[in-house]
Parts: sequence; C-alpha cells; structure tokens
Amino acid sequence: MDATGWAAIATGASAVVVGYQSWQTKRAADAARATANDAEETLSLARNSQASTERSVHYSQLVALEAARQRRDARLPSLHIDTSTNPVRVFRVGVDGPEREPLSDASFRLPDDNDQKVMAMTTVTVRVGEGSPAVTLAYHGDLEPWARTPGSTGGDSPTVAAGESRNLMFSTTRTVEEWVAIADVREQGNPGPENSAMVVLSDLFDDGVIDRYELCMGGTPLHRRSPGDSLAVFDMSPTNALGWLPVAVSLTPGQRRYFVSKVANHELPSPSPWS
Repeated sequence: MDATGWAAIATGASAVVVGYQSWQTKRAADAARATANDAEETLSLARNSQASTERSVHYSQLVALEAARQRRDARLPSLHIDTSTNPVRVFRVGVDGPEREPLSDASFRLPDDNDQKVMAMTTVTVRVGEGSPAVTLAYHGDLEPWARTPGSTGGDSPTVAAGESRNLMFSTTRTVEEWVAIADVREQGNPGPENSAMVVLSDLFDDGVIDRYELCMGGTPLHRRSPGDSLAVFDMSPTNALGWLPVAVSLTPGQRRYFVSKVANHELPSPSPWS
C-alpha cells in the first residue's frame, strides 16, 4: 500500500478516536446533569418535607395554645361593667379646696371665669356574677373608689367575690376655658380631647388571665351661647343646642392576656402564622 493509502487510514482512525472522545464527553456531561437534577430534586423534596414538618409543628402549637386559652376561658367569672345606668353629673370645684357644688343652671363670663374648674363625674360599676370565681380589681387614671353597692360584703378589698360589685368614680376636671375650647373644636367636626382610664381585672389563678378595659369620657358640659360669644352656658340636655351629646362615657372591649405564670410575668406565647 502506498503512502496515500496509509494516510487515509490514519485520518479515518483519528476521526473515529475524536468521535468516540466526543461521545464520551457528552455522555459524561449528560450523566453529570442527571446527577445534578437528581440532587436538586432530592433537595427540593427535603425542603418540602421540612416545610411540611414545620407546618405540622406550628399547627400543633396553635392547637395546643388554643386549648390552653380555652381552659383558662372556662374558669373566667361572669363580669359586667356598667357605664350607662348612672348619669354624668357636673360640679363647680372650689379654687382653694376640694369642695364641689352641683351645677344645674350656670353661665360663665370669658375670660373672667377661664380658670374656674368644672368637674364631670359618673359612677362605673364592676359586678361579678352569682356563682362565679372571684377577681381582683385594679384601676388607673381618673378612677377612685366610690361607696360600695349595698349588700356587698367585700368592703374596699381589691378582691371582688361572686355576687359582689364595686363602684368607681370616673371624673374629668377641666377649667372653663378648656371645656369651652372642646366645644369650639366639636363645632368644627372634631371630637376634641378625651379623658381615658383603665379598669384591670385578674382571675385568682397564677396561670390565668388579666383583662383590661378602657373607659373614655368625651364631650363637654359647657359651650358658648352663640359662636364667638364671651358667655359660656351649662348645657347637659340629651342633645344640646349644638346637636351632640354633651358628655358621654364609652367602654372599649377588654384586651385579654393569657399567662403561664403571672408571678413570673410569663405570658402564654402567641406564635405568628407561617408564610
């Protein structure tokens, strides 16, 4: 065979070798991709499994916490906070002392009487139902004990037993100038400043609950006789000359806190929902 023939054979052999190497390279690459895909799929399954486990654990926590809350709710007493039975009364307060003079029909000259103090006051009654567990009572803001309800045997004790009640005086004292300023802003459609206080009720269990109720007194018993007038008049009619309730007391629904231990200030956790 001449040189040309041998050269052709060599060229063909080289082509076969190169082709085989390319096939092997492609085969190795395909195998690597398959391995990577398998690994990614395995990782994805693991992640899904972990997420599923976390959701299961979280759901179990929610169920357990809800059960714990229901157990505490089942021990709660029957409570009633009355802000509507007793009317709001208004007094002129002495400049040099605590003396109070009921206002029934009065007027004040502005600015001469600007500093005269006037108190709006009502009674808030906290009552525990018959046959209910006792609670302890605390309060914050312009609340103070009032004469206890006849028939109650608890005296001034902070513990209110079944069938007992406590009367609290809720008051707001402002100057004539401040009351009239509230009337001026209410004429413009704004509520003006309001006075807030807090009633706190706690059951007698260390692993129990504490409820907080917010009281709010808004409005004013005084307003100008006419817009811009320097004479302020006392007006506590159900709907006064300006068209709104003079002084009103509202009660915000209680905010409940659940405890593992009140002594240790350890609240029952509230897990956040998963995303």
